[in-house]
Amino acid sequence: MPDFVKKIKKARSDDLTAGEELLAATVGQPMGTFSRQALGGIVGVLASKKMADRKLATLDGAGDSGLAATVPADQQLVIAVTDRRVLFYIQGIMSGAPKEMATAIDIADVHEMSLEKHKMTSALTIRFSDNSARMLECVKMAKPQDVVEAFNRTKGSKAA
Repeated sequence: MPDFVKKIKKARSDDLTAGEELLAATVGQPMGTFSRQALGGIVGVLASKKMADRKLATLDGAGDSGLAATVPADQQLVIAVTDRRVLFYIQGIMSGAPKEMATAIDIADVHEMSLEKHKMTSALTIRFSDNSARMLECVKMAKPQDVVEAFNRTKGSKAA
């Protein structure tokens, strides 16, 4: 799996502010994408939609407004944590590199990041200070745990 921190530093270093430290990055995709690809065909589409709907229902509509609405729900994203912000990039289809910044949210406006682990993927839930939330599917090989840990370290040091 590619090192997304290196990809951001190479392709999008101008997006970082002076002195901002890029801590960790992963890739996330709309819920159900992995199931759709793994199962294939009409069965994959139906199974992935059912699974995605069930997972997204746990957000109780929190992904439809507020800060969560600024994070694209239908695109593959590179998600990065810096010492100041959480960055969301649209991922390039061919290169896998971050193509353009979708949004950048101040770390103070992100309430929590959590992972629900599954067999091959994890559901990454990002909850914002305005009670909105976005859920993305991350393959384990993309190391989403590193992003959550970097966020928790940074958020903990800001609270202290």
